[in-house]
Amino acid sequence: MRVNGSKLLFVILLLSVCSLIIANASNAASPVVNAGPDQTVDEGDTVSISASFTDADPGDTHTATINWGDGNSDNVGLVTSPVTGSHAYADNGNYTVTVTVTDSNSDTGSDTLAVTVNNVVPTIALTGNSSMDEGSSVSYTLTLGTVTDPGTDTVTQYTVNWGDGSSNNYTTAGDK
Repeated sequence: MRVNGSKLLFVILLLSVCSLIIANASNAASPVVNAGPDQTVDEGDTVSISASFTDADPGDTHTATINWGDGNSDNVGLVTSPVTGSHAYADNGNYTVTVTVTDSNSDTGSDTLAVTVNNVVPTIALTGNSSMDEGSSVSYTLTLGTVTDPGTDTVTQYTVNWGDGSSNNYTTAGDK
């Protein structure tokens, strides 16, 4: 059987291209990411995540980033599953966390989870006598001390309910 040289070359090239396409198609799978369950925490508490991922190509290496949804993100670097991270939110609100995994073929996969951060009521340090005699001629002094708030709220007013039906509003801490 006699085969024309150019036809044989065409068939060999066609087979090579098909083989290359099939080889690249098997490596083109993106990582599949599961960011984990939604979470609810109080402001100031730490959110910890453990995001799993799979990749059809067992020879790939992977890097990951975690975008915390509040302007902060972590480049986790070279990883294996699961991708872990933790973050404390500065204030209450609803945040979307995005975990992105990129394989060594530059294919990416992402998933999100929702974080609800509850507001926490501020606390204040108070000093002063816990009681005094009715009708006493000694004046009572209450000291409004340090306010602690795990969020970014700013205290702009203090209201003191004196327990006798009267109250006063103050804009500064100190002796009252």
